[in-house]
Amino acid sequence: MANVQYYFLCFLLCLVSTFLLKSFLGKPTKSHLSLPPSPLALPLIGHLHLLASYLPVSLHNLSTQYDPLFYLRLGASQRIVVSSVSVATEIFKTQDLTFSNHPELGFTDEMPYAKYGFFSAPYDDYWRFVKKLCMTELLSSRQFERSRGVREEELIWFLRSVLECVEKKEAIDVGAELMKFSNNTLCRMAMSTRCSEKGDEAEGIRELVKDIFDVGSKMYLGDVLGPLRKLASWLYRKKAIDVFVRFDRLLERMLKDHEDEGKKGEHEDLMDILLKMTKTHLKALAGDLFIGGTGTASEAILWTIAELINHPNAFNKLREEIKSIFGNNRLVEESDISNLPCLQAVRTTVVMVQCFDWKFGGDGEAKVNMKVEKGAFLHMAHPLVCLPVVHFNPFASYSFDIIHYY
Repeated sequence: MANVQYYFLCFLLCLVSTFLLKSFLGKPTKSHLSLPPSPLALPLIGHLHLLASYLPVSLHNLSTQYDPLFYLRLGASQRIVVSSVSVATEIFKTQDLTFSNHPELGFTDEMPYAKYGFFSAPYDDYWRFVKKLCMTELLSSRQFERSRGVREEELIWFLRSVLECVEKKEAIDVGAELMKFSNNTLCRMAMSTRCSEKGDEAEGIRELVKDIFDVGSKMYLGDVLGPLRKLASWLYRKKAIDVFVRFDRLLERMLKDHEDEGKKGEHEDLMDILLKMTKTHLKALAGDLFIGGTGTASEAILWTIAELINHPNAFNKLREEIKSIFGNNRLVEESDISNLPCLQAVRTTVVMVQCFDWKFGGDGEAKVNMKVEKGAFLHMAHPLVCLPVVHFNPFASYSFDIIHYY
């Protein structure tokens, strides 16, 4: 124990000394940048004292005190925080070129293909090529319309899975089911193959995505150490390598499944185009799409459902709106969402309200614990486990044929 305290003290002395030497010996420079509003900063640590264990909550609280665009200095790292849809649109569309480049992250050298990902690659010809590829092949209106059948099939799989639990009177982990649904939808859109088939397989992928967010946030926040940011990589190197090996194994299996199914495919998907690139670039981009497109989508739906469960009046108002517009004889479709003034949301959320009551707690009347998990991301601290009860069974009147593709 004494050795641990000694090394920790040495680390703090080294850290403070480095910042002091940089402050006193560094050449003074004048900043000509017109920075957004900023809270009062402290020497050395900047605004770190304003950030608690729940980073998204801390940033939200700061956004209510300052403009939708404000500046933070976190140790040696400088960041601009955006909390407005209109400002985000201005940055990512109108001023896209201005904000495309970013500083090199401290952990990119530790991962075999981290420098080639869309998130970490420098702004150059490759980055522009990858962006164009995503916008024209994966996110274009043409591709979105082409993949409508895939989303429909995966939604039916999701509903049938919930109905099986209803018949068995089993409670389900809503977050786990949504993660599996998001994983399979994205994988089929990009690679024409499912990646979360069995229960244990889906749970393994969910744990992997959670570990990626966890170790990634710790290594990313290590950038606040400035010249000593490599320490974060050293502290979490073992876990990072373990996560990378597991993730690489998943990508290899997905690529193999795609190659096996490729001969049967009628249309060229995104992975067919990526296979013309090197395997390193392919894995980097596939990894970014997988991580960025699964966790965020399922988390957004999960928080929305949890809020609706905690506010039954809003839940019932939405359901009555669905019934008054579409009746009780068909599922709400993607094209119907714009006709719902109460909730402009993804179709999955609307269908979950249309088809099921979600009983939480022993008596089904308890409130969902909305506590946020500690860390840099907006994860729910406690799993949302509910007992689904059928309100509208879309399969009772109509026959839905699921295409088997495995």
